[in-house]
Amino acid sequence: MEKASTFHSATTPPTDLSQDPPNPTHRKKRSHTVTLPRLPFHRHTRSNHSVSKPLASPTAPPSLPLPSLPFRKPHTHLHDGPSSSAKTSSPLPSRRPSISRPSTSVPAPLHDRLSPYPPNISLLPPSSLPITPSTLSQSTLLLSQASSATAASLASLNAKAHASTRRLDEVYYALLTRASALQDLVSRLRQLHSTMETGRAEFVAKAGEMEDASEEAVASWDGFGGREREVRGLVGRLEEARGRGRRVEERLVGLRERVEGVVGGSCWGIGVERGAGRV
Repeated sequence: MEKASTFHSATTPPTDLSQDPPNPTHRKKRSHTVTLPRLPFHRHTRSNHSVSKPLASPTAPPSLPLPSLPFRKPHTHLHDGPSSSAKTSSPLPSRRPSISRPSTSVPAPLHDRLSPYPPNISLLPPSSLPITPSTLSQSTLLLSQASSATAASLASLNAKAHASTRRLDEVYYALLTRASALQDLVSRLRQLHSTMETGRAEFVAKAGEMEDASEEAVASWDGFGGREREVRGLVGRLEEARGRGRRVEERLVGLRERVEGVVGGSCWGIGVERGAGRV
């Protein structure tokens, strides 16, 4: 269940909402009306007297609700008037004279006197241990142990950081070596590619020259038609010469037979005459 309540700034105590005529010595009071849940510290009674509200100082703390601050002291009414002992026991002037302090015989701590926040707000957690030489020595021992542990942790962290840095350096140099090797390989491949391109260009040029020469030779031979006619003429002449040779050979065979017949008949007649005479 929620209700609309008037929540004043931390710098101004609550006032009643009576319809008294305005006092010219008083300034106009302003309040922030917000909707907040019903909480215990909103149930205090309000005084029946009007208190003037001073102007907000630029160095004043922000108007924050109590639950949003770090720590709270036991709740006291902010609108209770300060006692004479609290006024006279404070060696330092308060930054905000409009903030009233609870009436107590114990003087407020120094941070409460210097803090711009109300006295029921503590920015540090409350300490339950009294300050004695034993507690001081124990705190000193704990602080020294914590310092030594922190120093050991920092030394270990520093060693690990140095080891990691050395490993990173080794990996970096290995990567640099591989990168240089890859760059050398790439340069060699580029050189080989340029050599292949040069050889290809030369081959294309020479092939073009040979193609042009062959086309010129074919064009000069008229498509090998003249050469074919010349070859056929030579073949015909060779066949005619072969035929003449055969005919000459046949004539030589006939002449040889005639010569053999003539020579054989004369030799037989000479032999008969010699035999008859002997008889």
